[in-house]
Amino acid sequence: MADDTKINPHAGHRERMRVRFEKEGADHFDSHQLLEMYLFPALPRRDTNEIAHRLIARFGSLEEVFLAEHEDLIQVEGISHRTASMIKLTAAIMRRMVIESYHPPKKYDHFEDIVRYLKSIYTGITVERVYLLLFDNGMRLLDCVLLDEGTVNQANINARKIMEHAIKKNAASVLLAHNHPRGVAIPSSEDIATTNFMYNNLQSMGLTLIDHVIVGKETVMPVLNRQQGNLRPSPITGKIDEDFYRSFYGRFDERSKR
Repeated sequence: MADDTKINPHAGHRERMRVRFEKEGADHFDSHQLLEMYLFPALPRRDTNEIAHRLIARFGSLEEVFLAEHEDLIQVEGISHRTASMIKLTAAIMRRMVIESYHPPKKYDHFEDIVRYLKSIYTGITVERVYLLLFDNGMRLLDCVLLDEGTVNQANINARKIMEHAIKKNAASVLLAHNHPRGVAIPSSEDIATTNFMYNNLQSMGLTLIDHVIVGKETVMPVLNRQQGNLRPSPITGKIDEDFYRSFYGRFDERSKR
């Protein structure tokens, strides 16, 4: 019988890594070592330790490797289209796991409930996306619609289009969200202008815009709450209701003002 180490000089090292992983678990491994083992099946005859180091050097962290675009991955020496596809498939599975682990409340009557939902749907998304959340007059979520991908502005967030979705689902109020995949949740001047434009236009159509939420890598920002405050129509009654918004933002608002 042929000696496996002669066929593949890395076989002994890989077996030792596997045994160690079974005994110690992932917590005792560095990120590059976990990535090295992950690449074993895809690259049976390559030194995956070197490739793992190159990937993390190129993208900065294990997380960023799996969030990287396919075209960027294949620029790394040792990464083929097939291996890049495997990495992206794993990222997609991880995103699906996060979404499936989310257990929605019956009502979204607190901003932090909406934040948890938005964080789940933006997990693993590396491009800017605009979502529309539709609610009934009891703050129950009726639907979540992907409106657009790209820079948020008045051209690709259309009030009439939002109204059509609201009428279709018989929604009483809506919430807009978009992400800053690589940055912080700080609204640009365009974000603020779009938020105020949508608030006024939807209000004139009889539809309440609860907020426009920016989701950053670590934080979130409710733009409308900063621009209009709590003196605006409630999504439940359609009338000015400061108490509703004080309760809705609650602890989130208190922390953000510290």
